[in-house]
Amino acid sequence: MCTTNEMEDPVAIEALNLFPENTVENLTSGLLSVLEPEISRVLQSVNELTANQEEMLTSMSDKISQFDESALSKDIQSTLQQAPAYKQKLSNLSKKMVSLNKRVKRLQSRAGKLREVRVARDKQRKKDFEIKIQEEKLLEAKPPK
Repeated sequence: MCTTNEMEDPVAIEALNLFPENTVENLTSGLLSVLEPEISRVLQSVNELTANQEEMLTSMSDKISQFDESALSKDIQSTLQQAPAYKQKLSNLSKKMVSLNKRVKRLQSRAGKLREVRVARDKQRKKDFEIKIQEEKLLEAKPPK
């Protein structure tokens, strides 16, 4: 191996040249003339493959987005088809709630009236009891004749 100092030394460089300079140039140009068409063809093939890959990726992303849109469209469509059924269910629930509300109000009114009747009856019983007690006191207070 050569050190950096030997590489810079022109005498050392001359010592490394085993072939005449025109021979090296001819061999280099011959090698390039043989390999250059193949390298150009490979490069062109790589460029074509890259372009085809880009086209395929674009096409696949378009298909995926179409599929996603199609699935989303189906979801939206099924939801819209279910909307009338849900509207009917809500309407039925609303009617039931109104009916229950009316029943509750009627029951509350009836309970209020029954409470009033019970209170009145209790008052009447208490009054009757007090009258009975007073009558018994009057009967007990009179001496027998």
